[in-house]
Amino acid sequence: MLETPYDNILVKMEHEEKTGNIFIPEEAQSYYGEFYGIVAYVGKESKAPLKEGDRILFERHEGKTVEVDGEKLIVLRPDYILAKVG
Repeated sequence: MLETPYDNILVKMEHEEKTGNIFIPEEAQSYYGEFYGIVAYVGKESKAPLKEGDRILFERHEGKTVEVDGEKLIVLRPDYILAKVG
């Protein structure tokens, strides 16, 4: 597993389910907006009240997308997270 330095947070993107017969590739979806994700790793220096497995809401245009072992993850700063979803 990838570990991030400082207080960065690794997030696994949640994908919306397809509705009807319309499929929109991820690359064609809006660059801006809010998205949900699952916390995969919390940096050692992070003071954010998050732990692995927490579901969060964040702004998609923030952070950096990386691919690790075929899985897309997003590296976020804690201030890009809008909310922890219960």
